[in-house]
Amino acid sequence: MVRVTEWKISAFNILDYIFIHDLASMSTFSDLKNEFYRYVADEIDTINSQRGFTEYRAEVYKHYLLCGIELKLNQVFESRFKRIIDEVLLRVKSSGFPVSTYLQDVFNICGHSNISSLDGTVKYKLLAQFLYFDFDSASMSFFNKLLELKILSTGRLKEDKMSPKHKEEMNRVFLRVLMFCEFEILKKQIIHNYDNMFMKLDFNEIMTDSVKKIKGLLISINKEINHKEMLFNGDVRNVSALVGAFFFIEGHSRNIYNNEEQVNYRPDYNIPINSLYVCKTKAVHDLNDKERRVCTEYAQNKMKEYGFEFIQRTFYDNSVRLYSFYKFINNVFDDASKYGVWYYDFIDQLCYDDRYSENYKIRLRQAIDGLQMYKPKKE
Repeated sequence: MVRVTEWKISAFNILDYIFIHDLASMSTFSDLKNEFYRYVADEIDTINSQRGFTEYRAEVYKHYLLCGIELKLNQVFESRFKRIIDEVLLRVKSSGFPVSTYLQDVFNICGHSNISSLDGTVKYKLLAQFLYFDFDSASMSFFNKLLELKILSTGRLKEDKMSPKHKEEMNRVFLRVLMFCEFEILKKQIIHNYDNMFMKLDFNEIMTDSVKKIKGLLISINKEINHKEMLFNGDVRNVSALVGAFFFIEGHSRNIYNNEEQVNYRPDYNIPINSLYVCKTKAVHDLNDKERRVCTEYAQNKMKEYGFEFIQRTFYDNSVRLYSFYKFINNVFDDASKYGVWYYDFIDQLCYDDRYSENYKIRLRQAIDGLQMYKPKKE
């Protein structure tokens, strides 16, 4: 029997954690989020350009600005959680950014926007939702980087078929994902009053370290995130299959089959949310032949960008299997963002704890059981 190494288990747990965030962000995307996130992204791009920050340094500063914006929007600056701000500022300083300038940038971005019109769905897990806004599927880019480092392996990836855009952004996504995990760990540790804080990530080391050190970092992050994978069963074939299903559902949820010009591009998020209501309530297994074809073509084109090709039928089949979990995550994330508190991690709710009702636990089990129907063919 082949022994599964600790770093491989850690890689799958983190990958699962990021994929669930992608799924939650995609399932709850809205006009309001699109408008505000685009404003924030433009402001940050302008700041980075003015300061001469490029490549990884620009990504790191963007990450810290988004951390500050999430904290500011949730009024953490005026709360008892001052310790989390202090820890973020320590990381800003150790990365070589002037703290006073950083704070001014955060306040300027938040001050220029109409914060009073923003609801919890926009502010909750803003850092995670920005990964989806910036990269569409951070989990797929993270997965490809793990393959490049040979931490995971698959015969399905065709590197020569990968789009130049994806090749260029893969390292940036890897960096942003690890720094996102650091921020989530920081919140968990402060809420639970840990004495010893998680290590400070050095972005230069992340991008230049040996594979051995990266493996060690994945193990450390996994221990602190404390999430056990729910979706992939330690099988790389499940990763690409379910991300393909993710893109099929994304095309469906954005009503893409009523605007086929979008098939080769990211869906148009400017469609008013009211026109998406029927689409959001219509299950993927109720799509007609034309709708299936357009969503399949969209998902197929997206996966080709990442260097993966599948027969068309698999996209629809896997979307049916993922759909129950997608809807379950949609409900959990939406409730957490509207009625929860800013530091609450909705993923912690994906368990069978006694504090949850039997009905909740049954629905969670049904959603997960639907995924187990997927039995990938041997490569």
